[in-house]
Amino acid sequence: MTKCYSTRSNARRAAASAGLDVSTLTFIKTKEGWTWEGPSPEAAEIELPDPAEPAEAAAPVKAPKAPGTSRTGRTARLIELASRPEGASVEEMRADTGLKDVSTQLRDACKRLGLTCEVRKIEGVSRYFVVN
Repeated sequence: MTKCYSTRSNARRAAASAGLDVSTLTFIKTKEGWTWEGPSPEAAEIELPDPAEPAEAAAPVKAPKAPGTSRTGRTARLIELASRPEGASVEEMRADTGLKDVSTQLRDACKRLGLTCEVRKIEGVSRYFVVN
């Protein structure tokens, strides 16, 4: 007896993993679910993996990154601006990156990367500094 699957795509994957040529099979929806029939009925009786069981091959585990190494895109630009000796104001960061809530973005990025973000008021303007 052939197993039934909840979707047609699951049935196709199961047939392919059993070594069957899916282009020669006809997929049928039954009361129990999706199954197939094709030119070789004995091939359909091959032991198939149970679709309810989790896959054996898990995604590789990434090594944790060192603090301050993950810098890409607009967040990286915020950190670059605030890392300058003169720091960066909210207006400068908004104009450069197009982000609206730059102060929160910068603080969250610094927190994620293990950096320290300081705010100093210079001549009435708040300036942000990234201190390593």
